[in-house]
Amino acid sequence: MGTKSKTVYYCKVVDNMMQEKLKNQLDQMNIARFTIVVGDSAMGCEEIAKRIATRCNATFVDCGIKVDDVRNIISMAYKQSSPIAYVFKNSDLMSPAAKNALLKVIEEPPRQAYFIMILKDKANTLATILSRGVVITLNPYTAKELRQYALRKNKTLNKTQLNYIENTCTTPEQVNLLLSYGIEEFYEFVENVVDYLPEVTITNSLKIAGRLNLKDKEEEQDKYDVGLFLNTYTNLVLDKFLDGVYDEEQIELIMNSLLTIKSRLRVVGINKSSLVKQWLMRQWEIVGGEDIA
Repeated sequence: MGTKSKTVYYCKVVDNMMQEKLKNQLDQMNIARFTIVVGDSAMGCEEIAKRIATRCNATFVDCGIKVDDVRNIISMAYKQSSPIAYVFKNSDLMSPAAKNALLKVIEEPPRQAYFIMILKDKANTLATILSRGVVITLNPYTAKELRQYALRKNKTLNKTQLNYIENTCTTPEQVNLLLSYGIEEFYEFVENVVDYLPEVTITNSLKIAGRLNLKDKEEEQDKYDVGLFLNTYTNLVLDKFLDGVYDEEQIELIMNSLLTIKSRLRVVGINKSSLVKQWLMRQWEIVGGEDIA
């Protein structure tokens, strides 16, 4: 278990054909006692965990991620007489204490235990944990696959709507969210934010941040996915640059700020609301002609 092994899967689980492809891939690999599945939401992470459990003839157990949950699972694992796959979803949110507790058991797993961590970002766990298991990293969906998925969900989508989905969404989950918002309604919201950037105030930034889902664990009703918002924002400001609205210095600063906020939003425990407000005020500085040095 001391050597890290990386296996990259082009995982698609949005229809039966893709699920069969995934099944075949997993059936050809040796299942480790500890596996880390890395991928964004709706990329098939849980499907992989379930398939691993099936391969091992193990019962799938959905585990909590608090330190007491992890310790209780470890205690149970040493008492089991039949195979159990202990699956830790949302492992990005594990506390350092919980990760260290898990680290102790994966060094020498109990005979009938299989441990599976699901992560969005490898940076959110310990390097020592990554080094002790097989890491399955999921490749992104292609624009073509997302277009096909969207058409399966709604056959009436027109070319403009499909192009927007291709340029904005990165997972089937985001396609589902965008369709639930209404493509035109969501686009208009982001377009208004971009158009009125020079007039953004602290009050306005609070209102904009208030329209976005900034929770780690669950979707908030009537609020927009922050990832979709930033993807659409990126496309719209690039259009303005091509139209001559922004100069090269401005677009470089905007793109750098987008890279920074997307990275920081993945940090566990960060105040996302405050982060988005600060980012919006920074956009105002850039496009409003303030001192940007």
